[in-house]
Amino acid sequence: MIISANIEPLSQNNIQIPPWLRAPLFLSIGTVYFSVLQNNPITPVFVELINTTIPPIHWPDLWRIEIETEDTPGNAALIIDLIVQRGLSILQFESTVTTFTRRHATTVIASGRHYESDRDLTYRERISEPSFHLKELEEELIIYLWDQFAINVEGSPRVKIRRMKTYKQLSHDVTNGDRFLLSRDGRPFDGEAVTLSPRAMKHLERTLGSIHFAYTAAVDTKDRILTTTIFPIDRPLVRHLQIVFRADQQGPLTWAYHKLYELGANIIKSQIRPCPSTTVLELRKFAKYTGSNADFVDEFFQKADITVDFARLGGGGLDVHSRLAEFQTDFLSQPFYDKYSAFVRRVSWK
Repeated sequence: MIISANIEPLSQNNIQIPPWLRAPLFLSIGTVYFSVLQNNPITPVFVELINTTIPPIHWPDLWRIEIETEDTPGNAALIIDLIVQRGLSILQFESTVTTFTRRHATTVIASGRHYESDRDLTYRERISEPSFHLKELEEELIIYLWDQFAINVEGSPRVKIRRMKTYKQLSHDVTNGDRFLLSRDGRPFDGEAVTLSPRAMKHLERTLGSIHFAYTAAVDTKDRILTTTIFPIDRPLVRHLQIVFRADQQGPLTWAYHKLYELGANIIKSQIRPCPSTTVLELRKFAKYTGSNADFVDEFFQKADITVDFARLGGGGLDVHSRLAEFQTDFLSQPFYDKYSAFVRRVSWK
């Protein structure tokens, strides 16, 4: 799951981290975090800053272990005991009772740096493999907890062990120089913001050709990674487009993505959410479109096969409009409204 925050100007080298983005990283006052900055972006339009609380030494061989058992006292302790005895280092652990089935769901993030076995091989052997599965550990967990496992419909136990590939790629990028660590020992979190060092600010100025920046942050709750996209505030790469269509109409969804692709837009984030009798497709934070916001609207409507429909919002069709008030760009200018006021709030699909 991806949780994001609004666009904010970068002030005093500080990236503000709201509470809902801190929680998945267990980020609180004094927590040590590690920052990685993109070194050689393919297109110098934005730069990514990645933050995590997991030390870089564990990134090449990091595993997520997900287990669901009966809600029996002591199962969490049994899982921890087995994992630790095999030589894995538990970095993060979550355990909760499921709401409806009253079973116990456990998620463990563990490092395999000191783990080795006959079938799961050594640390060095595993990290050289592009795709690897800890089959021996999985079988031991199943044998160890067999009578306690929740069972899937097909009869298999509910256990998943997967490599956290994002961290493996992150380690690869740092090794190859595509990204660089701002501090190998990490920095303690002050409770509110991630502070960019003078070195990082110089890198942004040199790469993006500006001294004034804005940013938008999002956290991946599964990988426990906070990604911040930084871009020049006078050249906003972020555009917000919202489309509302009837819940029983699936055509507009495909249409919208194809039209954005034709415009050369790179979608960084999108989401679909239900509303009464409608579905909302929200496309946010897409880049690589070099024209102005007004040009984008012109081209979007020119490429779209649309007709004007003045029906009420609940009556079907599409609702297309801009949401970029933070920068007060020409997307919100009077000429824009004069030109599109007839149908910008109501565009039908055919």
